[in-house]
Amino acid sequence: MGRCNKAERRRRVDHVLKLVMEGYRREDIFRIVTSAKTMPDKIGGPWDVTIHSLDKYLVTVHELLKELSKYDSIEALGRAFARMDDLYTKAKTTRDKLLVAKELHELQGLKELKITLGGRAEILSHITVEIIRPKSGNGAGNGGNGEEDKDNGGEGE
Repeated sequence: MGRCNKAERRRRVDHVLKLVMEGYRREDIFRIVTSAKTMPDKIGGPWDVTIHSLDKYLVTVHELLKELSKYDSIEALGRAFARMDDLYTKAKTTRDKLLVAKELHELQGLKELKITLGGRAEILSHITVEIIRPKSGNGAGNGGNGEEDKDNGGEGE
């Protein structure tokens, strides 16, 4: 079992990354990369590696995945807006434009109305309406006390 150079190691790590992203497990990856049937010469041939060597590739792959997961959310949001704008511009039909607009509105948070109360974002799902009736001249309907009638939209006080 000979050592591979940096370029070959990088190519192998890339191939293992692809297999991990496709959902293969460690044992499956080992079987794939060491089999002449699944790794013909034209794509690097079967690798002459041990499971220990594959584990080193997998450590590198997991480090790469961790790095890929670290992203700037503001930058990612900006890229998403740019992609949506581009798709909207390229949309040919009204239906396609509406679909892109719907996604863009959801991305912008316009799908739900959110109100911040006490530092927490609350989704506005229920609105209580209070109807204030003007004073009637004779005090009817308010027990004769001359105050305005209030109706809490059917809710008790």
